[in-house]
Amino acid sequence: MIPPNLLFTFIVFTTTLMVKCYDKCSGNYCPPPPLRSRSLFFKGHIAPIVGQNDAGCFCREDPINPYFALCYGRSYCPMMPRNVTLQSPTLKLTNTHIMELRAGDFENLSQLTELQIEGNYNLKVILNGTFENLKSLVNLTVSFNTQLVYLDEEAFRGLENLENLFLNSNAFTSLFMVVRCLGVETVPNLKSLILDANSFVHIGADDFHVMKGSLLTELSLNLCRIEFIHPEAFAPLANLEMLHIGENIINSSIITNALNYTLQIGIDLKCLALVNMGFKKAPPKDLLDIIAKSNVTELNLSKNQFEVIDKNSFPYMPNLVLLNLKEVFVKDISGDAFDNFPNLRYLFLCGNRLYNIPNSVLNLSNLTLLDMQENSPGDSFHVYFNFKRVEFTNMTMLKHLNMGFNGLAHLFNTSFIGLTHLEELVLKNSSVFHIESGTFVPLENLRLLVLDNNLMVHEDAVPDVFFSLTKLEVLTMRGCGFKYITNNPFRNLKLLRILVLERNELKTLGSLDFASLISLTDLDLSFNLINTWEQRIFQNNTNLSKVSLAKNKIADISLAMLEDFEGLTVNLDMNAIICKCFITYNAFKKWREKRPDKGFNNVTLFDPPVHCVYPEHLDNVTVEDFLTKRQYGPTICSFQRKRIFLLLPLIILVVFFIIMGFLAFWYRWHIKYWIFLTKLYLSRKGKIKPKPKKLEGYTNYVYDAFVSYSTEDREFVANLVTIMEEGESPLRLCVYERDFEIGSIISESIVESIAKSRKTIIIISENYVKSQWCRWESLICEYHRLYLQNEDGKYVDDSLILIKLTPVSEKYLTPMLKYLLKTRIYLQWVSDENKQSAFWNRLRKTLRTVVPEPEITKI
Repeated sequence: MIPPNLLFTFIVFTTTLMVKCYDKCSGNYCPPPPLRSRSLFFKGHIAPIVGQNDAGCFCREDPINPYFALCYGRSYCPMMPRNVTLQSPTLKLTNTHIMELRAGDFENLSQLTELQIEGNYNLKVILNGTFENLKSLVNLTVSFNTQLVYLDEEAFRGLENLENLFLNSNAFTSLFMVVRCLGVETVPNLKSLILDANSFVHIGADDFHVMKGSLLTELSLNLCRIEFIHPEAFAPLANLEMLHIGENIINSSIITNALNYTLQIGIDLKCLALVNMGFKKAPPKDLLDIIAKSNVTELNLSKNQFEVIDKNSFPYMPNLVLLNLKEVFVKDISGDAFDNFPNLRYLFLCGNRLYNIPNSVLNLSNLTLLDMQENSPGDSFHVYFNFKRVEFTNMTMLKHLNMGFNGLAHLFNTSFIGLTHLEELVLKNSSVFHIESGTFVPLENLRLLVLDNNLMVHEDAVPDVFFSLTKLEVLTMRGCGFKYITNNPFRNLKLLRILVLERNELKTLGSLDFASLISLTDLDLSFNLINTWEQRIFQNNTNLSKVSLAKNKIADISLAMLEDFEGLTVNLDMNAIICKCFITYNAFKKWREKRPDKGFNNVTLFDPPVHCVYPEHLDNVTVEDFLTKRQYGPTICSFQRKRIFLLLPLIILVVFFIIMGFLAFWYRWHIKYWIFLTKLYLSRKGKIKPKPKKLEGYTNYVYDAFVSYSTEDREFVANLVTIMEEGESPLRLCVYERDFEIGSIISESIVESIAKSRKTIIIISENYVKSQWCRWESLICEYHRLYLQNEDGKYVDDSLILIKLTPVSEKYLTPMLKYLLKTRIYLQWVSDENKQSAFWNRLRKTLRTVVPEPEITKI
C-alpha cells in the first residue's frame, strides 16, 4: 500500500488541482480539504427500492456496497417515509417536497453515522426531537434548502456524538436563532460548525453565549453578508482554533477589534481565513500586528488585491507556518519580502501574475511546500514562465512543489538542482514539450511525479528521462500524446506502484513495456487506441491488482489477455467486445484447459461488467456469462461453425470471379490482341473460315490517316503534317501529341483513332524499332488492318502505309515489322531536297486513294 501521507498528497494535487490552493486551514499545518458532504451514487447499476410510502417517496440502498442509501421524491413526497429499514450508515435525503421534519422521522435509523439533508426546496422547519434517536450520528449536513428559516430550540436534541454540523446555503437570517439549538447539553461533542452562505449581517455579543464551554474548534461564516461583529462575539468559544470569516463586507477595523479581544481573553487561534475581504495594496497593518503577536500559524489572505509585496507588507511573524496568497493579483515580490517569516513552511502563490519564482521564495530555507501553479502572465501562456535559471540550492527542505498550469516549455538538467529532498513534483498542464536528459537526476527522493497534459512527444515515444527516479512510487502522464512506448523508459522504477497513461494515443503494447515495474499495483491505460494483444504483457508484474483499459479499441479477448488478467480487477468499459467463437471463446477454452482446477471468477473480474455488442441477440449478455455459461458460448460457436461451412464455398467462388473480372478488365487489350493472333493463325492454317460480312469500321472517317511514330522523330512528323494539311486539297492527319484527349487511356485512344482513319502511316526508324511502346503500337495497327474484311472475307491490305525514315538494325525488328518490310512496298525518305518533292506527291496521292465500298445488292 502507498503510505498515507503520499496517498493524501497525491489526491490533493491530482483531484483538486483545478480548485487550486486551499481556502480553509485545519491542523498539522498542511490542511486537507475541509470535510464536505460525501457524494452518494450507485456504481454500475440502479439500487432496488427498499422502502416507500404512499405519497411518492422512495428509498434505495446498494446491496453490493451497502454503505450509502438515498431517499427522494420523484413528483410528490411531503413527508419522510417512516416504514423504511436501511442498513447503511450514511443516508442522503434530497429532492423531496417535505415542508417540515418532525420527531420520529428517523426513529428506525439509529445506525446512521452520517445524514445529509440537501436540496429539499420546500423544507421550512425542523421541529424538536427530529434527530433524537440518532445517537451514533457524527456528521450532519442540512444545506441548500433554500426556504429553511426556522429551527426549534431543541431540534438537535439527542445528537450526543455529533462532531461536524454543516448548515450551508439555507435561508437563516438570525445567527442567534441557529446557535440557540447548539447548547453544550444538546451537542456536547460538536467540534466543527459551518454556516457559510447564510444572511446573518450582524453578529452580536451574546449570539454564541449558549455555546459557552463548547468543544468547538472550527467556525466558518464565509459569504454571510456580515457587516458587523461585536468584539466580544467569540468570547464563549474558548476552544476555538480555526476561524473563517472571508467574503464578507466587514471593515478591517471591526475585524481588528474582534480579533484583538478574542486573543486577549486567551482564545488560542491557530488558523485565520480572511478570503476576499477587499484588502487593497497591502493587508491592514493593525490587523497584521495583532496576528503577529498571536499564536496564529495559518493565515489565508487569498483573493484580496496586493499586486506588490515587499518587506513592509508584513510585520515580523515568527509563528506563521502557512501563508496562503492565492489569487491576490501579485505581479512583483521583492527579494526580501518574506524575510519576516523565519519559520514559514507552506506557501501558496498560485493564480497570480508572476513570471518566475521570486528570489525571496528561493531563500526560504525552511519551506517544505510551494504551490506556484497558474502564474504565467497573460492568456493561454502568451508569456512563458521563466524556469531556466532557477536555483533551489537554499531550499533543501522542500518536499512538495507544484508548478502546474504554467508555460514552462522546456525542462533543463539544471532546473531542479538542490531539491534533494523533494518528494512530490506536479507539472500538470505546463506546456512542457521537451525534457532534457538528466533533468530529474537531482530528485533522488522523488516519490510522486505528475506530468499530465504536456505534449512531450519526442520521436513519438515516452521520453527516456526517468532512469534516475529509483524511489518513484506514483507517475501520471495523462494526455501527453504518446503513440507507443520505446527504449524501456521505466527500467529503473522498481518501486513504482501507480502508473497513469490515460488519454494518450497508445495503439500497441510490447511484452517488455512494463516488465521492469515489479512493484506496480495500479495501471491506468484508459482512453487510448489499444487493440487486442497476442503476447503476454503483465507476466512480470506479480503485484499488479488493477488495470483500467476503458475506452480503447479492444474487440476480442485473446488467450494472452486472459493469462494477463488472471487475479486482476480489469476495467474494459466502453470497449466494443465482439463475442466471437473463433477468438474470444476459443481463447477462454484454451485457458481453461491449462487451468482445469480454477473457475473464471478466480481469473478476472470485469468491473464494471462488459457486455457483448455482437451478435445482436447477445447485446444484453456480459462477456463473463458468454465465456462461462453453456447457453451462450457453446451455442453461438456451434451456430457460427455451421454458418461458416455453408458460406465458405460461396465466398471463395465470389472472390474468384471478382478477381478474374478485375484481371480481365485490366488486361482487356492484351486479351483482345492474343485472341486476334490466335484467330489469324487458325485462319491462315485453314482451320477456320471467315464468315461473309459487310465492311467493318467507320464509313464516315474523321481522319485521312493515323500517324504512328517515335517522339524522337517528331520534327519529321511536324513537317509531314504541315505539308499534307496545307495546299489546295488539304488532308487531315491524326497525331497523338496534338489530337489525343488529355487524360484518356493511350491504348484505347490509339485503337479509336485508327478506326476513325482511312489509312495508317507508320514512320519506321531506328528510334521506332527500339521503342517498346512503338512496337506495341505497330501491333495494334496491324491488328486493326487484318480485322477489316470485305464481303468475301478477304483482308483489306492497302490501308497501311510504311515510310522508312532511317536505316534500322535487324536485331530490333519484330517479326511483324520484318514481314511488312519484305512483303510491302514502302516509301523511302531521301535527304536530297530535289527528290523530296516527288516523295511528298507520291505520299499525297497514296493517301487520296480510297478503297471502293462493295456494292450492296438490293432485294
